[in-house]
Amino acid sequence: MLDINEMKPTSKSVLVLGSVSAVGKAIAHEFAKEGYSLLLADIETEENQRIAKDIQIRYRVYCDTLFFDAGDIDSHPAFLDKVVEKINGLPEGLVICFGYMPVQQEGQKDFKLIKRTIDINFTGAVSILERVIGRFEERNHGFAIIISSVAGDRGRKSNYIYGSTKGALTRYVEGLQHRLSSTKVHVLLVKPGFMDTAMTYGLNLPQRLLASPEEAGRMIHKAWKRKKHVVYVKWFWKYIMLIIQHLPRFVFHRTQL
Repeated sequence: MLDINEMKPTSKSVLVLGSVSAVGKAIAHEFAKEGYSLLLADIETEENQRIAKDIQIRYRVYCDTLFFDAGDIDSHPAFLDKVVEKINGLPEGLVICFGYMPVQQEGQKDFKLIKRTIDINFTGAVSILERVIGRFEERNHGFAIIISSVAGDRGRKSNYIYGSTKGALTRYVEGLQHRLSSTKVHVLLVKPGFMDTAMTYGLNLPQRLLASPEEAGRMIHKAWKRKKHVVYVKWFWKYIMLIIQHLPRFVFHRTQL
C-alpha cells in the first residue's frame, strides 16, 4: 500500500481557500470522500496542516497545504504560481470559503474594519476568481463553489457592513454565471443562513435556524453534484429572505432585523 507521504496529486483536484473555516473543512472532507486530491490554503498555517494530515489518513488521498491571505491582493499572483507548482497545473475546481465579519457597531466607528471586510469578502474573492476562472474558461472545463451569505439579500441595520460585501459578491457571481453560461465551467453560489461556526459564536441564535458545518458541507456538495447554480443553507432561508426582500420599506424600517 502506498505511503500517504508518497501520494501524488491527480488531475481530479480541488483548491479550497479558507480551509480552516468550519465550512471549508467540511467541504474538503466531502471531496476527499470521492477521491479528489486536495490543496488546502489558509492564513492559519498550523491548523491547516493538521486538517490536511487528518484528511490524508482518513481517505488516503493527496492533501497538501499553502499559506493564503485573502486580503493581501498583491500576493495572489505568486500564490497561484505556487498552486500550479504543487499540483502540476490548475485544479479542476476552486472553493472559496474565506470571510470576515466585524462587529457592526465597531465597524461604524472604525473605517479600517470596513476596509478589511471589503478587502477580504469581496476584493479578495474577485481577485482570485478572475485569475482562475479565465483559465477554466480557456480550457472549457472546471468548477467554482463560492460562499456568499443571505446577509447580502437585503441591507439590514444589524449587519450591513458585512452584508454589503456579500451582496456585492452575490451580484459578481451572478454575472460570472451569465458569462460562463455557454461554457462547461460550472459556478455554484452558496447562501448560508445562520451556521454553528466561530463567526456566529455568542450571537444567541435559535438552534432550529442553525446548520452544522457538516450538514452545510453535505448540502453544498450535493448541490454541486446536481449542477445547481444557487443553494441556500438551510433550504428554508430562501423563503425567509424572499419575505424580507419584499417587505415594504415602511414595514421593514419598523423591524429590528
